[in-house]
Amino acid sequence: MQVTGLKGLIENKTNNELMITGVHKFVRHPLYTGTFIFIWGLLILFPYASIFIVDIIITGYTLIGLQFEEKKLEKEFGSAYKMYKQKVPMLLPRIN
Repeated sequence: MQVTGLKGLIENKTNNELMITGVHKFVRHPLYTGTFIFIWGLLILFPYASIFIVDIIITGYTLIGLQFEEKKLEKEFGSAYKMYKQKVPMLLPRIN
């Protein structure tokens, strides 16, 4: 079960911790940042109107979903997430 990754689906963990180490020190949602880099990078490699339209749809859908996710995380982690939110940008890392 450990190797297949199914153990995490079966076990019900109720004590989640707020992850603020590693790449999470720079952006709150690194997977979405990576997704945006990938999909918009594809448009640079293959400049087709269909890819542009799909990129706009995926970006819009994700940005709307992020608003719901942010609310869920604030509810789950409370003031710790609000403080984290003030210090760390959502998608684009700050350049110092």
